Amino acid sequence: MISIIVVTYNRESFIKGCINSILSQDFNGELEVIAIDNGSSDNTLQVLKSFTDQRIKFIANRTRISLSACKNLGLQLSRGNIIAFTDDDCLVSKDWLINIKDSLNYCDFVGGVVLPVSGIKFPWWWRKSLDWLIGINVAPNKKFLPLGSNIAFKKHVLQKLQDERRDLSVNDKRYLPYVEDNYRIKKALSMGFSMQINPNIKVYHLIPKQRLRISYLIKRSIEEGYAQTQYKTQLKDIIFAFVLLPVNLIRLLLWLDLNYFFRIIVTLSYIINYIKNEQRCIIRYS
Repeated sequence: MISIIVVTYNRESFIKGCINSILSQDFNGELEVIAIDNGSSDNTLQVLKSFTDQRIKFIANRTRISLSACKNLGLQLSRGNIIAFTDDDCLVSKDWLINIKDSLNYCDFVGGVVLPVSGIKFPWWWRKSLDWLIGINVAPNKKFLPLGSNIAFKKHVLQKLQDERRDLSVNDKRYLPYVEDNYRIKKALSMGFSMQINPNIKVYHLIPKQRLRISYLIKRSIEEGYAQTQYKTQLKDIIFAFVLLPVNLIRLLLWLDLNYFFRIIVTLSYIINYIKNEQRCIIRYS
């Protein structure tokens, strides 16, 4: 059996399409969908309750918790020996589960590509290098890791990661962007588990117009920098961040690629929040 875990928050317009795309798979094996409503304030939970398909289970969190905690709840409830993840604003391809199952005959976990749904009109200034800011990854690899919206693990891998992991909870319960998923993948690789990339495992990301605005991309970059402080906590990380700032500034000036502008914002946000965290620790223990 394959268990598909979907964490959702205030996505009443998207969650139904996401789940329907999973249930309509060209897949003869057993599957279950575990949807975790992470304290939505709209009608997302009501949409989940409207499904009558017995393959769907849902968890309703009263308050919002971290992405890691949500996925661990889904893992605890799962019955499958394969655990697949996608996002609540994504549509999976018809052969998504078949390709996942076939790939996992040769590796411990597998990632696929995340594409924009057809018909999205990008602004004239958009560059492919900005895709990471809106959850698109058309060519994942070991440097640009697969996204959490299109990845699957053998269950024992996730159980091992859960046993070995440090506490990934977030004090103010912010929703972590990509960093939490990247941490899981890097941890799995460091423990010797094998990863494969299969470009035939496809997920299509719905991109609202507001996500293609400069204001959203700035906010998203700030959040990414904050999220990094939950994982990059060593002195070498902050030193590397200070080195990276002028490097990306030079790249921005040389190539006029907006990607480096937003990466500078991520790094500045990380440095500022890292220093704030250190100051709080000093005050707490002084």
